[in-house]
Amino acid sequence: MHDVLPSYSEAIARPDWLQLAAPFIAITDYPALCRVSRRCWHIFAPILWRDPCAWSKRLGRSTADDTGPFWSRFLLRDAHLLSPRTRELIRVVDVSKAIAINDFNSWAVNARRHFYKLLALLPNVESLLIDDYCRVNARCLDHLDPSRPDRRLLMLSLKNTGHGISRSLTESRHLRALVYLDISGPAPVAFASLDATWLPELRILKMCRKQLTDYRWETWAMLLHLRLWSLDISDNELTDEAVLNLTELIDVHNHLRTTDRFASEGMLERWHPSGAHEQYILRESTLSPVFLPGPRYLIDAPPINNPEGADDPDASWTQVRADGSAPVRPDTLDGVLDLLSRPGVSGATEHLPGRRGITHLHISGNRLTAAGIQELLVHSEGHLELFDCERMLFFPPRRKTTKTYPPSLKAPRLYVSSAMRMSGLPGLGHLFRPVYSSNLRVLRIHHSLVTNIPTLTMDGLRSIECAYLAEKCVFPRLEEAYMLPFLPDMNPRLQSLTLTCVPRYSFGPLICRLAFFFRFLSLQAEALSTLTKKFQAEGGRPLRLVSGLRHVALELEPRMAEEPLDLDVEKLMASGEAPFSFFDSPLTESSKAKPKQPRTIDLWRETPDPSEAPPVKLVRHDTREGDNTMSLNQPNRSDPERQVWVLYSNKTNISGVTHTTNSVVWAGNGWSPNPVIRKYNHLVVNYRLQEGVGPATMHQTRAGAPVGCLLFHTTWLFAAMPQTLELPPDVDSQKKLDVAAELRQRWCRTQEDYQRAKERFPNRQYFTWDGKFEVIDPQPVDNGWLLWKAHNEHEPPYEFTGE
Repeated sequence: MHDVLPSYSEAIARPDWLQLAAPFIAITDYPALCRVSRRCWHIFAPILWRDPCAWSKRLGRSTADDTGPFWSRFLLRDAHLLSPRTRELIRVVDVSKAIAINDFNSWAVNARRHFYKLLALLPNVESLLIDDYCRVNARCLDHLDPSRPDRRLLMLSLKNTGHGISRSLTESRHLRALVYLDISGPAPVAFASLDATWLPELRILKMCRKQLTDYRWETWAMLLHLRLWSLDISDNELTDEAVLNLTELIDVHNHLRTTDRFASEGMLERWHPSGAHEQYILRESTLSPVFLPGPRYLIDAPPINNPEGADDPDASWTQVRADGSAPVRPDTLDGVLDLLSRPGVSGATEHLPGRRGITHLHISGNRLTAAGIQELLVHSEGHLELFDCERMLFFPPRRKTTKTYPPSLKAPRLYVSSAMRMSGLPGLGHLFRPVYSSNLRVLRIHHSLVTNIPTLTMDGLRSIECAYLAEKCVFPRLEEAYMLPFLPDMNPRLQSLTLTCVPRYSFGPLICRLAFFFRFLSLQAEALSTLTKKFQAEGGRPLRLVSGLRHVALELEPRMAEEPLDLDVEKLMASGEAPFSFFDSPLTESSKAKPKQPRTIDLWRETPDPSEAPPVKLVRHDTREGDNTMSLNQPNRSDPERQVWVLYSNKTNISGVTHTTNSVVWAGNGWSPNPVIRKYNHLVVNYRLQEGVGPATMHQTRAGAPVGCLLFHTTWLFAAMPQTLELPPDVDSQKKLDVAAELRQRWCRTQEDYQRAKERFPNRQYFTWDGKFEVIDPQPVDNGWLLWKAHNEHEPPYEFTGE
């Protein structure tokens, strides 16, 4: 590990050459080498017996999906034949997938009893992995040998078990050193069971499928605080209301964002709107928005330590971001097992020196929106190293309206179709740049980050029809609103990227977008290789560069277990030489199939008459009546004098006192060649919809907004969406391509293959890249989109109300 320093004795110890050669020796030779000599036994036996179940798979004596035969032999025969010295070498007991769920026979009862006896024979077990395929209860810890009170259990996995974890179990002396705990599944968990008093060393926690709501999670967040560095709360029921509690688990008081790299990355300037969370204004330099190879490829210089704080262990570590060269520590089950098995590494699962709080966060499968993800990343202060959120709701949540007295003027409303569910990350690529996400190196996110194509589902439409609407109807409009998708050089410190929910078939735009991204990825690898050779040729100690993006995975959209059939009944009945009939006698009149008509679907709509809405006050961009965030030092392609500006009044109630603050907000213009800007101007000025005020992003400035201005982001999002979608009569007749197969064909292994392909097909996008590219095909799911319904069936549709 590059980020965990060894102890002094570990650093000066001279390694044995045979121990250095052990990883290069065939696994099948380990049992024989243990019989050669005592020296070989002391080297190979600890590796062989650390995890007997894992080595049985590697030796071919069991499979990854069925370890029952191995455990039947080991529990009933082998364990009792081992010498005490060999049993002391066993550190991992993995009985997951050993007994099937429906095994209620005598073998299951007998195996459970023998398993309890086995734990008493293994005094040095550190990792106990029970999981879903075994009916062994976690109470087995009470059966441990009472003569060994010094037993330290570091890992405990109870995923998908029928029993949970209680306070009486965590009060056991064997769990005081617990580092890794997986309690995913429906089993209940008491709040007091994870208290810092009983589990002070807990660092990695997985609580998936616990039906956590915002209210329940608030209590858990107060209990966990800054104890963890990895948290997995996927597949729960959290909404944007839980974002504030999530940030309390991150050490946000230590700021990693500085102005030291303004020339290559830009800088953030805080903007404090009254009554809302603080936001940031991204100030760009001359080179920061260009994303070209150069200083952004260099790793950060080491910090200068303070000699006056040499006696303080925390003072010698300056709070800075990671230099970008070290890989991210794994927090998976196999990754943590690997960390604990490495010889000579102390404190591999502890917090990194000088850091506290969450650095690895998994929140996939919740009800968060793109606005909630934005708020989370902005307020994380750049501490997240691994971020996992496979899907997020496209539209922001409903605005909570309160009744006022005297009643205010009628406000306009926008209604989102109740039959539509959409997920994606529109125009938020800037949040993954180092200026925001300073330590981010591993990312698992929705594919719209690089494609600008959301995932769309509608009642009564098949997945292929929804994919057609997303690519052919929604994407062109989003492309005009958010022109620049995420590119590899926006964050060259990113090492691994997984794009989720990728459709299996594309009608063209999706494949072009992915090929475009991979082409820039190949240019990044080529630039890094050229710079490395240049620095090596200059002599002396070469400059160190970041590795760049070396792993890209496409996670395909899961298949639905029960895909609805799309049968044309009229065509079926009209087919054949004779008309269809249930009787022997033919029909007198032949039936004729009616041609299908294009279907029009309303995505969102306005109320018919916004005339009763409050009036809009138009002002100059340099008015003194309100706050204006525009900087005179920023280059601006648009003339502020020719734009339309409004005065936005924000009323907040603090301690019973109403405070009013005014801001000068850009309202677009009616003469712009961009239809999104014209629609935005109509919604703000004519329709009086003013929602989501905040600083303009780099995507909006490229579309035509003045640099550094304020605008209404929710209004801009609606302007970027078409109001109606038109589905062609027969989508199946449209040309579509297999996404995975097409990308594999466009991936050239060498530069010679790339040149030959470009000569043969000059209009197609090819790329050559020497990194790791994989396609993940998940298991089919049953009605997986129910989690993404835009509203409850007993609630009214989403509505966005202007002031």
